[in-house]
Order: sequence, then C-alpha cells, then structure tokens
Amino acid sequence: MSTSVLTLERGSAVPVVERQATRFNPTHHFAFVDGVQLHWAELGPSTGSPAVLMLHGMNDCYFNWAPIAPWLAEERRLLLLDLPGYGLSDRPDASYALEWYALVIARWLEDQKLEQVDIVGHSYGGSVALELLLHCPERIRRLALVAPGGLGRDITFILRFAALPGLVEGIGQPFMALCTRLALHITPNIFSPEQVEELCAMNARPGTARTFGRTVKDVVDWRGGQRRGFWERAADIPLLPPLAVFWGGSDVIIPASHGSAFVAAVEGSLHVSFANCGHHVHHEQPEEFARALARFLDDEHA
Repeated sequence: MSTSVLTLERGSAVPVVERQATRFNPTHHFAFVDGVQLHWAELGPSTGSPAVLMLHGMNDCYFNWAPIAPWLAEERRLLLLDLPGYGLSDRPDASYALEWYALVIARWLEDQKLEQVDIVGHSYGGSVALELLLHCPERIRRLALVAPGGLGRDITFILRFAALPGLVEGIGQPFMALCTRLALHITPNIFSPEQVEELCAMNARPGTARTFGRTVKDVVDWRGGQRRGFWERAADIPLLPPLAVFWGGSDVIIPASHGSAFVAAVEGSLHVSFANCGHHVHHEQPEEFARALARFLDDEHA
C-alpha cells in the first residue's frame, strides 16, 4: 500500500456521533498489574474482530473518547484504558518513563488474554502506543496515532515549562485541579461541564502531580523540546503494522508537520489531516474523525 494523504473539511451538519454521545455508558473494570490497579471502561460487543485499545494523553482519562466511542462501539469492542497515574487508575511511586508505561500495558494485554488489538493513541497516548511496538509488536494489528508525541522536537511552551526540574512534582499538587480547568479553558468545548468537574476531581487526587511531573520530565526537555523520539529506535522494530496518522492542521500543542514528515518517511502509512482543527480532532470533528478511523480499521488492504 502506498503512502496516502487525505484532508477533511469540517462538516456543517450536526455530527452523528454528537447526537449519540448521551449513549456513552460503558462498563467499568479494574485489575492489578505488577501491584498497580488499572481501570478501563468497556463498550461494544465481543466479536471475532480484534478489540480496539484507546489510550488518552497526559492529565486525561477514559472519557476523552466519549464523543466517538458510542459510534465505534456499534461493531467493535472498545477498551478505554486509564493510563497508570491518571483517571481512576492507581498513582504509584513509579518512574512514569515511557518504557514503564509500555511494560505495564503489555503485561495488562497479556493478563487479559488479548492476543491482538488495534490501538488508537492520542497525544502522549500515541507515544505510548509507539513504544509498545518495541515490547509487544505481535499483539498490535493496526496502529492509529492521533496528534501523537514522539515524532519531532517541537512542542508547546506549556509542556516545556512543566518540564522544569522539580516544578510540577515539587509544588504542583495543590494546583492540579485549577491547572486542569485553565487548560480546558484554552481549548473550550472539549468536555461537558460535568466532565470538566469530574476530570478536575480526578487530577486533584494525591499523586497526580508526581505522575504528570515525571511523565513530562521523561519526554520533554525544557530547553530543547521533545527528548524521546520514535526515530531513535525505529530500527529495533522488526515489522511495522499498518499505520495511520490523524492530525488537526491548526494544532498548537504539537505541530501537524510532524505527521506529514512521518508519513513521508514510512511507506504504506496513511495521513488524514483535518482542516481548521486543533489538537483534539476527535472532539472538534467527531463524525469526520470516527468515519476516517473506522475506514482505516476496516480496510482489508491496509
């Protein structure tokens, strides 16, 4: 399959998935992995098709996927995992290095007897998804990256500032709810008012600042930008699965040019660009994103 690029414009009709958002009523599950209790929400039928594991970004949680999950779950089993340290998962005193996340999730996949999954990773969740290619490539059937980290150096100054040594972990915990609220104010209409309050409460839980501080420190240098990159270890991956990159053309968190460069270098990958859209394409253009993602997951020739 040759590399292809598709640009989608914002639709004028009320999105189908927006009308279905009230049907987001997943079941909740917990399991211990190496002493860490992980939470995930689940929707959709258990069919013969691989389940879809969806990984959120920093300071986020499982309902990051609420705008599109009900639509996708009509034909797929969705596993909306809270990364350790976020959402309803435990916040252990761990390194929160990218490799640590990948090892915990790889072990969780093994414990849940998920021999093959499709993975969708947004922002930092995309970085974790790429790291999983080094630890359990045989379990990944297809990989969809949504404005992922790890494909270039440039990143918003806010995360560079958060990477200052000791800043967030040392003094950040009392301010996590406030900072979450301010961050969501910068990108309005991402969550409902109820979800904003719930996410603020989650990020106010003790240990979240430690999680965020150590996670950022591992992947971002306050002077030089992103310090961990896919290209540094790409040669260690024996075989890439079918890959698709979804990116908003107006992303101010991580430049969309990272996606263009990645697709140009990885033969057979798909690049879907969303015009006039920022970092959260699945919230800003949910119907267009959900349809493009479903086409990729269902493409027998990918």
